[in-house]
Amino acid sequence: MEYTFISKEMFETLLNNYLSRLPECKQDKALINLDLLGKIKAVLLDPKNFHICDKNTRNWAMKRFCLEEVVPGDFRVLVKADNKPVLVVENMYEILCRTHAEIDQHGGQKQLWKSIKERWSWVKQDLVEKFVNNCNICAIRKPSFHPLAAKPIIARNFLSRIQIDLIDLSYDPDGEYKYICHIRDHFTRFSWAKALTSKRAVEVAAYLFDLFHFLGSPPKILQSDNGKEFTATIIKELISLWPTVKIINGRPRHPQSQGLVERANGILQQKLGKWKEDTGRNDWSFGLHSVILSMNHSYCRSHKKTPYELVFGDKPHGGCTLIEDLFSKGIYDEENIPETVTIKDFEYSAENLDDDMVDEQVSIPLPAIPASSSSFPAPSLSTLPTPISLPSVPAPSPQIIKDLGEIEERDDDCISIDSVDTVKSAQIQYETYNVNDNEHTPKISQYHPIPIDPVLIDITNTAIRSETTITGHDILREAARKNLQSYTDKMVNQMNKKKRSISYEVGDLVRITIPKIDRSGIDRPTLPCKVLEITKNNQYVLGSKFGIINVHYSPREIEPLGTIDFPELNNLPSNKISVREAAHLQSTGLVTGAICNCKSNCNNNKCRCKKVGQNCGSRCHSGRPCQNKCEN
Repeated sequence: MEYTFISKEMFETLLNNYLSRLPECKQDKALINLDLLGKIKAVLLDPKNFHICDKNTRNWAMKRFCLEEVVPGDFRVLVKADNKPVLVVENMYEILCRTHAEIDQHGGQKQLWKSIKERWSWVKQDLVEKFVNNCNICAIRKPSFHPLAAKPIIARNFLSRIQIDLIDLSYDPDGEYKYICHIRDHFTRFSWAKALTSKRAVEVAAYLFDLFHFLGSPPKILQSDNGKEFTATIIKELISLWPTVKIINGRPRHPQSQGLVERANGILQQKLGKWKEDTGRNDWSFGLHSVILSMNHSYCRSHKKTPYELVFGDKPHGGCTLIEDLFSKGIYDEENIPETVTIKDFEYSAENLDDDMVDEQVSIPLPAIPASSSSFPAPSLSTLPTPISLPSVPAPSPQIIKDLGEIEERDDDCISIDSVDTVKSAQIQYETYNVNDNEHTPKISQYHPIPIDPVLIDITNTAIRSETTITGHDILREAARKNLQSYTDKMVNQMNKKKRSISYEVGDLVRITIPKIDRSGIDRPTLPCKVLEITKNNQYVLGSKFGIINVHYSPREIEPLGTIDFPELNNLPSNKISVREAAHLQSTGLVTGAICNCKSNCNNNKCRCKKVGQNCGSRCHSGRPCQNKCEN
């Protein structure tokens, strides 16, 4: 299958360019094709056959790869380093396109690389980034640089502060739906959204009521702008059901107070526009569910986690390549899965159905220790604070290690950790059983190193002082808090960063920003163009798909498009056209041009919105009396 946003020919060009930049000695094995994959599989199946390939290739294959049996007699090749299947060159275009469009909803370079890395191996990050850069849908929707807020808001816990806002899509309605109510948690960046038929306060209140009961707890702070739908009496009556909730109302579109949800509104609308452009559908109320799911599963560079992971304490499920391989072999029934195949997502699910209800003390998993025949005497110990409970793990074989710190032995599954910034050793007692006669054997003391993260050390010390239990979710969120603070400090330092001017040549592909009044939120924010001419005063004449732009642009007003090829700009017409007209022609909305900006009351057909039978929106003339607005 060939996708429209990037062609196979373009992808093959990217592959050839990537390989040509590598040294000749690395080009053959940098990416794996079906022919090389067959040789690797043959070597692993018959290591003593010296006629398959040369000695270096055999050693490389046995060192880097292993086999996993999918069905009897059929194997797939896994990379030993991460235990993931190899993505061959012949399947790379299909996998990248499907993941980028259907799973990530055109989420960008980092999100695509993270999604591919979680499922496949032997893929190069540089190639994935070039792939996204040459996606025609992503290239014209990249955000432009904007200065950041001088006083960022930092939340410390889930539901400590949520921000709510309405997105006006009345200019592009989906049947009865004209608005989107978007709610975003400030700490985790988790989003909820619902399509609304109007912006009346009763409809917003009903959604908040259902959401708070679904979550099981209201937020501490509910922050919004001062729109009528948020300041109405019914909202205050709703919040009165939860006396601990505080309402904060700010100015509309004020980035210093509502910056998080305003930026998230832009992301949501951009993803919704990409979904419409990619699928060719206009029922955005249906696509809203996929877009919100994609946002909550996307890697967030501020806390370096996904919102789903911070809320639920686990990574998003799905995307098991082994299940896909079983389906391709015609195995759809779990009873027909070979006994040699273990699907990790469902391992032990039948045996330990109630394990999660027995002990709530989720603690630090011990790493697997390789077997060794030696033993190690107990180190000298000192008195330490109260230990932290750890779960029971199977007893490994004894191993000789170097004593890196002072750890005191407690009960069977308890250790205490000295608060130092180095890796510690632990003395843990395990109970072992004789497999042959099932007789109980005496306890054997084992010593193994436990790597301790600095964040874990901090939260451990806090837990010891306050006599509380550490959970895996606590460790995850504490790491997110530190990453969020570090990211905020970094962004504040870049707040006054200036945009550098770049010089362009005739034929370069560029883009120009479309004013918000000339487009909808889900439309393309930029207009792709090609440089046709450079004037004497260093101004650029630009041509678009719809004609030559009738004004000239300076270097600071345009940005590089980022793609090697853009099919829309191959054949340009010679007619003159304005940016507003070009923006309306490339719009994905139905009535994007219906933005009136009238100075009167909009009570006659001189109003552009009234003439096309649409209500005036919030971007037409904010704050001015209007007789053509819908009821709130």
